[in-house]
Amino acid sequence: MDPVIVDPRTWPYRRGVELSRFLFATRTPVPLPDKFHFTGALEAMGTGHSVDDVNWISVVVHQVVGGSGQGLRAARAVEQIARLGETPTLGVDRNTAPELQATWSVIEAVTPDETTAIPDPQAPAHSRTWAEDPLMRVIYGLRQLVRAERVGAQDLSAIPGYEQIMHPVLAYRGIGEQLLAGAEADARVLTTSFPEWGSPTIVALEHGNLSRDHVQTRPEASQSDLVLSKWLVDLELELPGVLWRERLIDARQQFHVEGRYDLAVILFATATEVLIDGVLQMLWWEKSLTDPQITAATVAEAFDSTKDSMARMKRHLNPLLGGDWSSSNGPVQRWTTQTWKLRHLCVHGGYYPTHAQTAAASKSSDEIANFLFDRLADKRTEFPRVCLQILAQSGLEKRKKWNGQIKRFAEQDAPNETNWNYSLKTFREKVEALRQ
Repeated sequence: MDPVIVDPRTWPYRRGVELSRFLFATRTPVPLPDKFHFTGALEAMGTGHSVDDVNWISVVVHQVVGGSGQGLRAARAVEQIARLGETPTLGVDRNTAPELQATWSVIEAVTPDETTAIPDPQAPAHSRTWAEDPLMRVIYGLRQLVRAERVGAQDLSAIPGYEQIMHPVLAYRGIGEQLLAGAEADARVLTTSFPEWGSPTIVALEHGNLSRDHVQTRPEASQSDLVLSKWLVDLELELPGVLWRERLIDARQQFHVEGRYDLAVILFATATEVLIDGVLQMLWWEKSLTDPQITAATVAEAFDSTKDSMARMKRHLNPLLGGDWSSSNGPVQRWTTQTWKLRHLCVHGGYYPTHAQTAAASKSSDEIANFLFDRLADKRTEFPRVCLQILAQSGLEKRKKWNGQIKRFAEQDAPNETNWNYSLKTFREKVEALRQ
């Protein structure tokens, strides 16, 4: 296509366009140089071969140095404790120690106020796509730019997403002007001029990641705290319940704090697979206490003869716990579709899921866990030890099943038995040794 020479003062084909301008800082710096500038359509950020006149962005990255960085703040905190509360005396000259200063990436972006899709009015703002919201369009474009730079430079910076944006976000609106290639309604846009921006409004972000400078603590946590002690023991013994919880927390952290939806989906699936295999081993461990036919060798063989947790769930866990595992709209099928299959797409296809898909994966992972716990509660007389280890009294009370035989077993028989935790750990270690 031949170039078009345009004189903005006299060019006859023009129209006004409503534009939005955003200013915000990212929680961690982006690996792009100061004054980096990119303008392009989102559907073709690399080639630029696009006729989309709406879903484009103009982004400028400003690298601002201001305040002390984490390294200096950490050093001052350590010295304050070392000096028993005396005033720190590091004496760092900021002019000679720039590596101890903080760098903030401030993003300045302009995009059309128009959208090409209508968002669900009931959905949270950060679940919208770049076609439904101007700010999400900017965030998506910035994320793609950083992903490309990370690959090219092999940089270890975080990928910015909605959850990585710091408060406040300043939003401006104004009428810009576009020069067109002709008088036709669908004429190509040649250039867009920005208006003089007025006073900004503040966008209310729907995440709670205000900063990493503060931490929420549990006041009752201490060495004598029974809750902390319980989980320390479970971690030491590598019991399935605590390992499942840990992976689930990892998944939620990636989802709600880091904004890495791909890693969150992978971890949501991993958490459930840890729970499936862990519960299955625990059930077989309890059966081995009274059935000599169930041994570490038979369990190891059963695991090795099935290719993955999904197959073991269908072949072994379903018969042991009973219930409806095949309903087309049940928790097992929803988890299979919304988490397990999506995880495979992320792992093997490099897919980056949407916020809505990740939220569905999170919900379905909670649902299948509750389904397993409900089935276990119904089998409390057959597997009382596993039931008490996983659900405990509180879980049974929640399901209104802390009564009868299981209550008598917990109060009268269980205290006289050999420590279950160590027995289970030994059994699982034998199983894994045979699978090596």
